[in-house]
Amino acid sequence: MNKVNRILFPTDFSEVAENAFRHAVVWATKYQADIHVINVFNPYLPIGEYGYTGNIVVETIEEVDIEIKVKLKKFVEKGIAQVVVESTFDFFPNVTSSIESGTPENTICRKAEENNFDLIIMGTRGEGHDFWDKVFGTVSHYVVENAKIPVLLIPPKTAYRTITKVVYAADLTATQPFRIWQTYELLKEFRPNFHCVHVRTDKDTRDLQLYELDNYFKAAHPSMPVQFHLVHLDSIEDGMRFAINLWNAELLCMYTPHHSLFRQLFSQSNSHNAIDYMNIPLLFLKA
Repeated sequence: MNKVNRILFPTDFSEVAENAFRHAVVWATKYQADIHVINVFNPYLPIGEYGYTGNIVVETIEEVDIEIKVKLKKFVEKGIAQVVVESTFDFFPNVTSSIESGTPENTICRKAEENNFDLIIMGTRGEGHDFWDKVFGTVSHYVVENAKIPVLLIPPKTAYRTITKVVYAADLTATQPFRIWQTYELLKEFRPNFHCVHVRTDKDTRDLQLYELDNYFKAAHPSMPVQFHLVHLDSIEDGMRFAINLWNAELLCMYTPHHSLFRQLFSQSNSHNAIDYMNIPLLFLKA
């Protein structure tokens, strides 16, 4: 796992993005990384939901360039000021910004790959009730599944807490110890206790040898504070929420692509998304 030197942060200037940016600044101070903030301007407004399947050109990038630059400057200054008031840091990240034109989900992934970023941090609204909430929720899920670097999602109104306990959502019948070690290596700047959790439902009858994993890590990585747990509940979502609450975790993470695990974790339940009610940051790492 490469060291995090450059963080990409997409913003739509919403309260959700403002809150997520404060998280990004703190993470950057931990890694001594730079942050690049982007706003993606889509000159085409999709209106298919209103009875027409085409697009309408609403503005050109030249017409909004100055306005967005001013918004970006104010957004960055406000976020930095809020973090500085709350904490004192020995290192403070260099923050740059730019305006990109295109569809948000594709532009974010392309920007991350072309410019060799190490981590994407972004806010997410999850499954909202209005049109734009659903659009932004779709963007975050697309980025998680298609970006080639780790993605950290910050749910709405989630205050930053020092990361001391991490829950790792794992299919321990398939997850290799190397992946678990890689995840911890990415997070070791925080020095967290690491709870690796496998959720077994009634349909899951596969045999797990957790003691073998435990013995392996004690021998191979004795300084790594990792514990392995088997949780019996009806769904992956329930298991993760149980684990998060049990250890009062500040971060949930998992490797992708584990498409079946991802879809179970983010399946709709009672018209809500897991992001909405887990209420802690979610870190997705790439195989």
